[in-house]
Amino acid sequence: MVQVDAHSDPVPVDQQRTGSRARLLTLIQQPDQLAVLLDDPTIVPGAVEELLRFLSVNQGEPRRVAAADTEVAGCPLHKGDGVIAALGAANFDPTVLDRETSAASELDIRRAARNHVAFG
Repeated sequence: MVQVDAHSDPVPVDQQRTGSRARLLTLIQQPDQLAVLLDDPTIVPGAVEELLRFLSVNQGEPRRVAAADTEVAGCPLHKGDGVIAALGAANFDPTVLDRETSAASELDIRRAARNHVAFG
């Protein structure tokens, strides 16, 4: 069984279940975050987005080959070099996150994490 939505490739149900369990476990392991959520259920939609950002289902790493000599973020790439895009890492880019009061590496269920790439 697979789930398909308009914005992503099909995600196998077992991967969804594993991700859901991991997100629930993360909340249990961070009782302060769970308490905030229980105290204010209106933040559930944003909390779901933040949990998706924090624990992405899609850690896919598309492999590419540099077509020409170039430079990415100060790192030289030569024609023919292999390149792997770590999609999950994009969810921890502090320049993209809406809320700057907590580090990108921390779960903050009050964060409006709408620009995540949890599904690719």
